[in-house]
Parts: sequence; structure tokens; C-alpha cells
Amino acid sequence: MGTAAGVPPAAVGRVGRAPADRRIANTVVEAAEQVARALRYLEQGLDFADGLHLAASPGAERFYTFDRRFLRCAVELGLTVVEPDGGA
Repeated sequence: MGTAAGVPPAAVGRVGRAPADRRIANTVVEAAEQVARALRYLEQGLDFADGLHLAASPGAERFYTFDRRFLRCAVELGLTVVEPDGGA
């Protein structure tokens, strides 16, 4: 979200963590726990969208990506994210 839209990660985090009375009007967070987890990943260096994808798949044994930056950051955080071998 932040990277693609040119919004700094800190700004994404501020909006997501804002008290309910200061959030964007008429906005409902559908999966609040997943968004909260994605915001924690954002604080640890992952892109918000990548963190949200991880947060939305908590039961997965591993998470595949072609995104090398995402892969590098996730591995540094000890997350089970791998690059496909191309043999799928």
C-alpha cells in the first residue's frame, strides 16, 4: 500500500493505529487482527501489503514469493517465506 502509493511506511502505520474517533470517516476495518499484525510487520521493515498477505495466511506452512526484497526482509525476521524453484 505505502510503497505503491508513495506513502511513507510511518504514515501508513499512523493511520492504522489512530484512535477510532480520528480514523477516516465511514471506514470499517474488516479483519482488524490481520491488519494489526500487518502493522507490526510494517514496523519491522516489511511493506504493508506484504505483511497483510502474511497476516492473512497464518496456517500456511510456508509462503512463496518472487519479491526478493520481501523474501530478504521476511527471512531476517525469521518468517517462513521462500522463493519458488520454478518447478511448480
